[in-house]
Amino acid sequence: MQDGADVVPATQSTAEAHPQTAPPHTPGSAGLAATDPSLSATSRAAQGAAGGVVKLPLSGRRMHATSDDPSTAAACTLPSFVAGPENRLVAAVFERLLDDKTTGQTPSESAPSGSAPAGGLGVGSLLLLGPSGSGKTHLARGLGEAWNARLGHTKNGDSQVAYLTASDFRRQVASAVSDRSIDALRRQLRRCRLLVLDDLPRLAGEAYVLEELVHTLDALSQSGALFVAASQKPPAELPGLSRALIGRLLSGLTLEIAPPRLAAQQELLLQALTAMGCSATAGALRALAEQAPADPRQLLGVAMRIRRRLRAGTVLDEQTALGLIKLDLQRPTPPASDILTVVARYYGLPKTKLTSSSRQKSIVLARAVAIFLIRELTPLSYDQIGKMLGGRDHSTVLHNYRRIERAQASDRVLGHALGELRRSITVGAAA
Repeated sequence: MQDGADVVPATQSTAEAHPQTAPPHTPGSAGLAATDPSLSATSRAAQGAAGGVVKLPLSGRRMHATSDDPSTAAACTLPSFVAGPENRLVAAVFERLLDDKTTGQTPSESAPSGSAPAGGLGVGSLLLLGPSGSGKTHLARGLGEAWNARLGHTKNGDSQVAYLTASDFRRQVASAVSDRSIDALRRQLRRCRLLVLDDLPRLAGEAYVLEELVHTLDALSQSGALFVAASQKPPAELPGLSRALIGRLLSGLTLEIAPPRLAAQQELLLQALTAMGCSATAGALRALAEQAPADPRQLLGVAMRIRRRLRAGTVLDEQTALGLIKLDLQRPTPPASDILTVVARYYGLPKTKLTSSSRQKSIVLARAVAIFLIRELTPLSYDQIGKMLGGRDHSTVLHNYRRIERAQASDRVLGHALGELRRSITVGAAA
């Protein structure tokens, strides 16, 4: 999960492709805080109170722990992004972004042409690095929601914040060119105070779209707006990105999100279990954190599965936690191909239909269910799932996953189907 070792590297450099003055290099996780004590004041207070853990008020996506027993079915929305000492620079930067008063002003009030960027970072762009599941989207989308709540709309009714995946941006540009509305799209995006672009690698090789993005970034920079991008790899390691875009990105601030360590893992588990109606002793949280995978997505998966074994209101103690985590770690991981087979059989379809391009309603539903279960029960990424399902892209797979994730709580038929399928899959894997 989150690439990065003992410290969070924050790099700022000037690329030859975009010769503008870059901020000084920030070596390691203490660099920015050391040069600006006010930036880390809140972080230091929070860390002192919670063993170095900072809880950024950025709500995460909603997850569900489903069960045939109503008392053990629960929903979970993480109320904050948990940053331990290993991510103290990430916490400091986002606290500055969340606290900055210039985000509440309109461009004409706070950002005349060439003025300092909104957000108080001294740079106009922020690049978040980390593998799938590291929390990039949690941070980026959460920041967008926070700024949108603060800024609202302009007097003309225009949104001042835009959150797009790279695939969304590509499709919108293509559509705007096709129907000759590109000028309207440009005005919409370039008037934003914050533009967030998730899953940057998806733009690789799209020459016209990349050029459009570069011009958009230049316009945002001139107006003092902030651009935030998320990527699994550094721009220079992504074949197909233009030198111009790489230069723009590297002239800003780059944050690499590190894997959560013990204190952050315990806080993640506590938030998840509390949100699902359970509580746990300190010993239980430590036992779970020490045994469970450090990857936040897998860690929360452990919490969800343990929750399904407990009744609402249960206080999880250390002995029970050790027993449950032992059972969970012994749980075999089913092959993704077997999950496809079970889902196809359940819905009475040939397995090949799930990997086909068919848009028949029953096939679309079965395919979405297969995506959800593969993501939940295996360590495969959205990209890997898409590849095995006929070459579907990351955004398509993510859309289908979230569709089932949202629907399962209110759709009793779907919830029952997921329960039946889970049992069939896990029994088959254990056989």
